[in-house]
Amino acid sequence: NLQMAKQSLAGKKCNSFSKASTEKQLIRIWQEIFGTTDINANSDFFELGGNSLTAIKLLSQVESIFGEESLL
Repeated sequence: NLQMAKQSLAGKKCNSFSKASTEKQLIRIWQEIFGTTDINANSDFFELGGNSLTAIKLLSQVESIFGEESLL
């Protein structure tokens, strides 16, 4: 879920981002990918219709915003 994604980014390159800023950016990515504004920190990737192709899109966007190191 989005909460787990946010936690995995903690302590990585996104140190310069506040937690609130990081969460807002992740929510925006999820909103764009899933085409809905009804996303929060507890949203479930699979319940929203996520699949392997959606995961690739999500990871691509996260890498674009937070840097390649955020995916390690």
